[in-house]
Amino acid sequence: MANQLITITVIDLRWPVLKLVVNRDGMAQVVEAMYDGAFLKFETPVKNALQFAVEQAIKSHKGR
Repeated sequence: MANQLITITVIDLRWPVLKLVVNRDGMAQVVEAMYDGAFLKFETPVKNALQFAVEQAIKSHKGR
């Protein structure tokens, strides 16, 4: 079994700059963006983390 833990945090301490922290099994990726462009800039790192987790789950169950 390849359980994957993904933690996604949006931090607004430096408003209007937002910080995204994507933590996947202890490996963190940090991205910063102005609030008005944050969604577009944050979308790719979140999708990548989810894609990796799904691929790992599929790999762990192939051949069963």
